[in-house]
Formats: sequence, C-alpha cells, structure tokens
Amino acid sequence: MKNSKSAVKQSKNIGLVLGSMLVGAVAGSVVTLFLAPRKGKDLRNEVSNKADEIKDLVKSRYNKLFNNLKQDIEEEKEIVKVQVKDVKENSKDFVSAI
Repeated sequence: MKNSKSAVKQSKNIGLVLGSMLVGAVAGSVVTLFLAPRKGKDLRNEVSNKADEIKDLVKSRYNKLFNNLKQDIEEEKEIVKVQVKDVKENSKDFVSAI
C-alpha cells in the first residue's frame, strides 16, 4: 500500500513538473517571438511552428507519463494478486488447524 501512495505522489510530482515546463516553454516562446522584429506572415509561421513543437513535446511527455503510470499499475496488480493468493492459502491453513 505504501508503494501505491508513493507511485501516486510521484505521478503528481511528474505532472506538476510537466505543467511547469509547458508554462515556461509557452512563456519563453511568446516573449521571444514578439520581441524579435519580423513581418506579420513570418511571425504567424513562427508562432504556428512553435505551437506545433510545444504540442508534440506535451504529447510525448504525456504518453511517457501515461505509460509509466500504466506499468506501475500493472506491477501493483501483480503484487495484489500474490497477496490475495497468500491470504487464501493462509486462511485455508488456519481453518484446517481449527
């Protein structure tokens, strides 16, 4: 049970870091784009390109986080299965001893 709480806390921390990175990336990109002198068409293209880069980065990080969380859940499921099996066996032994 302690491992489950630890995994949840870790996934929340990862989500917080991911969100912070996203905000930083967006803010940095916006400031850079609007401070550099460019034609309107060039600026729109640059904004579009940066938006695509950020979207791809977020998608990649989300998929990695999701896959890690999915793997953690599968590992916890296996642990629970073993523990349930042990409880069943121990209860049978206990009943037999009575």
